[in-house]
Amino acid sequence: MAGGNGGVIGPNNDPVTTSPATTALTGSGTHIGTGATANVIIVGGGAGGGGMDGAPEASGGGGAGGVVIAPAFPYSPSSVSYVVGGGGAGGTAIGGEGGDGTQGTNSTFGPITAYGGGFGANQTAGDGGSGGGGGRTSSTISIATQTDFPAVTGTGYGNNGGAGGPGFACGGGGGGAIGAGQSGSGTTGGGAGSGISAPSFPGYGDSGVFGGGGGGGATGSVPGEAPGGGGAGTNSGTGGAAQAGTGGGGGGCRGANSGGAAGSGAIVVIETGSTTAPGMWQMQTVYDYVKAGEWTN
Repeated sequence: MAGGNGGVIGPNNDPVTTSPATTALTGSGTHIGTGATANVIIVGGGAGGGGMDGAPEASGGGGAGGVVIAPAFPYSPSSVSYVVGGGGAGGTAIGGEGGDGTQGTNSTFGPITAYGGGFGANQTAGDGGSGGGGGRTSSTISIATQTDFPAVTGTGYGNNGGAGGPGFACGGGGGGAIGAGQSGSGTTGGGAGSGISAPSFPGYGDSGVFGGGGGGGATGSVPGEAPGGGGAGTNSGTGGAAQAGTGGGGGGCRGANSGGAAGSGAIVVIETGSTTAPGMWQMQTVYDYVKAGEWTN
């Protein structure tokens, strides 16, 4: 006889629900979405810390790559072009004053751009997703350029870098996703801006933290710290390197040394789980799933 399937003869069937699938993208290419929306984090490449010559002064840390989190990115169309940005190299110790770090490279996912970090410098730093730290006696604050993308639920994160310190000329910290870089002060290097904790992505970045700036180099005993995947500043030797896949900035240095290398960017996609029908269904069940937005063909 007829089952409870709206008058259709046959067995009742329970819904089949698939768990969300997580994909860390690499390089560049096209991503094919499997549902209506996805939770996506896009991180630009961090920037390298500044290098210094033999002078007893210190350079700034690199700015972090900008971070964009889109919790309900709409797949329309389902194919999305992407590029994961690379991290910038640290500045070298050669030249009259040492070289600036290299700017980070943008990461893109469809219409979203997470901008590369601004370079750390031996003097005036670069603007970027988060701004770089200034070196020596530079009083200039570098500017964060990251923006939001509300049409695809994307919120952007980035902050300004710190200035170089007067007097003893310590380096400023690079800006981070949720904190500005601190300016150098006395013989202390400027601390880096903090990265953002993204609890939905615990196995990626620095245990789920992305976009920490690089610490400023110091002429004294306290280099700038760098939470969230960035490289710490130093008072001797090469600036600290940032962690790969975080978009962290490289650390600044002191004297005849090179700045730290930055971390590459990241794109991580969590596909929305789906519910499918493996046969005949009760009409009320279909209605309930359609109303909740959880029905897929």
